Amino acid sequence: MSLGLRHWYGVVALTACSIVMVGCGSDEESYPPVIDNFADISTDSKGHFVTMTLDDGCSYAIANEPSESTYRPDTTYRAVAGYTLSEGNATLYRLSAVAVLADSTACAKYDPLNVVSVWRAGNYINLHLVALTHHERPHFVGYALTSHTPAGGERAHGHLRLGIHHDQNGDPASFSANAYCSIRANDVGPWEHVGDTLSITVHTFDGDKVWSFVR
Repeated sequence: MSLGLRHWYGVVALTACSIVMVGCGSDEESYPPVIDNFADISTDSKGHFVTMTLDDGCSYAIANEPSESTYRPDTTYRAVAGYTLSEGNATLYRLSAVAVLADSTACAKYDPLNVVSVWRAGNYINLHLVALTHHERPHFVGYALTSHTPAGGERAHGHLRLGIHHDQNGDPASFSANAYCSIRANDVGPWEHVGDTLSITVHTFDGDKVWSFVR
């Protein structure tokens, strides 16, 4: 089962879903309804996928048979997983790589992106973005600290503001491509107290758009 996954720190994966073949059957055979969620997929010491942990903390053993295609041993990959559940086990049908964004304040650029959705789930802020690409050069993504207003005086809670860094890197803006990203909420700095606000700005083709989350 070749999933085409790797770590995507800083370089956004502008690709379609990689399909996991879980068995053989006739052309008329249909697969059961597949659930899609952001997840952490972990490997064992042999590089085989063994567990899937969703953002709500639920963890499932992976039922797919190990294959010759292995990944980095004892590693956790971030992905959008398409799966079914049965008796506490997950069968994977597809995986798409997710970029885990890092602080890129020092080199931030704000080339435009389109946004499908931004939401908080567990310890992550997840983003479904759409970039325009000709697939000639990699796009670089991250987040930048734009301002922080600490609590104090009449202000009961702090407010941290981030911008999504996107460097088109000279790639012609020709075709739409999905880009899935996550930010670890505990990694973004002074957003740690109950009641604090985190605002995320994405520079889109229609101007800046902002999403805010309260701790």
